[in-house]
Amino acid sequence: MAYVDAKTWANEEFHPNSRPDLRTVRDWVKNGYVPGRIIGPRRVYINVDAWKKEQTGNDLADKVLNNQ
Repeated sequence: MAYVDAKTWANEEFHPNSRPDLRTVRDWVKNGYVPGRIIGPRRVYINVDAWKKEQTGNDLADKVLNNQ
């Protein structure tokens, strides 16, 4: 699994005008919307391998789209 810090991830995934605040990214990780880890009060890391997988909400469709 490859992890990157939340700031780097946000800079790569979002347009500068729509980039979320780092507190928002932390909340997304905490609530399970974005795969990652929170270490202490300020360090948030995103699992980019899991993030880049197709997620449709349908297990069979996800397997097909992710070539599994």
